Amino acid sequence: MAVRASLPAFLAVGATAAAVHLGAMWLAVAICGLPPAWANPLAFLPAFAASFTGHCRYTYGSTRRWRASLPRWLATSLAGLMLNQLLYVAALAHVGVQYYLPLQALVTVLVAAMTFMAGKCWAFAR
Repeated sequence: MAVRASLPAFLAVGATAAAVHLGAMWLAVAICGLPPAWANPLAFLPAFAASFTGHCRYTYGSTRRWRASLPRWLATSLAGLMLNQLLYVAALAHVGVQYYLPLQALVTVLVAAMTFMAGKCWAFAR
C-alpha cells in the first residue's frame, strides 16, 4: 500500500530544507569564500538532516522504522543533489555568471517534484 503523502507538509518541509540549503550555501560562499559549485553540495548536508526528519515525521507519516527509510531517502536525496548540481552548473554556464542564488532556488524547486514522488513511492513506502 502506498504512503499517503501530504503535499502541504511536503511543501513546508521542503521549503524549510531549501531555506537551510540556501542559507548554508550563502554562508559558504559569502563568509567562507568557497566557490558556488563546491558550496552547493556542502550545503546539502544540513538540508538533508532537515529534510529527512521533517518528511519522515510530517509528510509521509511513515510507519517504517526510520532506519529502513534513511538509506532510501539518502539515495533519493543524493540523486536529487546530483541532478541539482548538474542543472545548476549547466545553468550558470549558460547564463554566463559564476554565482546566482535565484537560479539555484529555481533548480531546487524543479528537483523537488522528483523527490516528492520518489519519497511517496519508494523511500517512505510501507
